[in-house]
Amino acid sequence: MIYKCKISPLIIMAVLGLFIATNSFAQNYKIIYLAAYQRDTTESHKIREEAQLIINEGRSLFQMSNHAQFDSIRYHGIERKKSSNYTPYPIDIIKDYNTNKLTFYEDILKDKSVFYYDEPMLNKENWQLLSDTMTIGNHLCQKAEIEFGNRKWTAWFDPNIPISDGPYKFAGLPGLIVKMNDVTNSWSFILSTIEKIGGDIKINLSYLPEPKEIPRADFLKMRKEMLDNMIDIQEAAGTLNLRMKGDVNNVNMKKNYANARKKDNNWIER
Repeated sequence: MIYKCKISPLIIMAVLGLFIATNSFAQNYKIIYLAAYQRDTTESHKIREEAQLIINEGRSLFQMSNHAQFDSIRYHGIERKKSSNYTPYPIDIIKDYNTNKLTFYEDILKDKSVFYYDEPMLNKENWQLLSDTMTIGNHLCQKAEIEFGNRKWTAWFDPNIPISDGPYKFAGLPGLIVKMNDVTNSWSFILSTIEKIGGDIKINLSYLPEPKEIPRADFLKMRKEMLDNMIDIQEAAGTLNLRMKGDVNNVNMKKNYANARKKDNNWIER
């Protein structure tokens, strides 16, 4: 006797959706976002730069593009392209979808002294999904909100691009984040391009000079102390920028740096 089994269309759609999502992470992608942010909340001026998200087989790497190029120059000897190669955020963020772990690296003083910490990745439960939709470019997006880093964020994601990732530490939505900004609009990211890349891409930071692990709370405290005292630290280590050396004892130079630090008051996580 032959038994015929009728499969529910909902089950077929669920299995197909799982296949597409799994297959999408088996692909290699390079996604470019345009980031805009105010370093000083008392001024309206915004810095604009590209950020990139590289995805390969269950992992992703997020970097500011200038930092990625600077890394290539410092560690791999790649020829410098026409670029300032400057970003206030020399960070590398690896998300591992298999372990749901995020690892955050920062070369705080841009002197190859890299520190890192681990934390759980964001997931769907961290977000509030809303019914609002908006077309951004050729993407029909759905709205979501999240409280993160002592800010309230709004994200617009495309459920037709089954990549549960986005800029910075943001991830966990049922689709690629196309646009997001905090409630003050002093930080924002918007999708520029998405490119499927052929060949094998290795996502690792093994070229970094022995990054040092530190708990997140200690990292945030140390980061502030190191940046506040950068000139003294680099002077003592003999790594002070050459163009500063002639003025190392100049009180005005240190005073100007202290004033500049006061204007750097809008880090993405507060």
